[in-house]
Amino acid sequence: HGLAENHAINLVIENYENPPRLRADQRKIKQVLINLLSNAVKFTPDGGEVVVGAKIVSGGDLAIIVRDSGVGISEQDLPRIMAPFAQADGSFNRHHDDTGLGLPLTKATHQGVLEIESEVGVGTIVTARFPRERLITAA
Repeated sequence: HGLAENHAINLVIENYENPPRLRADQRKIKQVLINLLSNAVKFTPDGGEVVVGAKIVSGGDLAIIVRDSGVGISEQDLPRIMAPFAQADGSFNRHHDDTGLGLPLTKATHQGVLEIESEVGVGTIVTARFPRERLITAA
C-alpha cells in the first residue's frame, strides 16, 4: 500500500464486501497476495492502476485476480518468469529489487493454478485459482 501511494498508483479492491472464504494456511495466502500485489505495483508506472479482486469462476473455483496497467510481459518471457530466481529481462534487475520468487511461490500454494495474461506496454492480469474443494461454504 505504501509503495502504491509513493508512486501515485491507484489501488482498487473489487468484491470486498462478501469475499469467498478459503480453507488454507492464512500466512501462505497472505504471501500469495503480497507477491502478486507487489509485482503489480513494482512494474506499474507512476499514475497507473492496480486492481485486485476475488470471485467464484466457472467450475466453482475461487479466483484471486490482480490486474495492472504496467509494463507487461512478452509472450516469450512468460515461461521464464515462473522459474525461481528469474525475471523477464536482466535490465529490470537494475531497476527493480526482486529475487523473482513471487510467481513460483504463488503457483505452489494450496493446489493453486496460476494464469498470466500480459501485453507489453498495456499491463498484466494474474489469476490465482484455487479448487472449489478448498472453499468454505455457508451452512
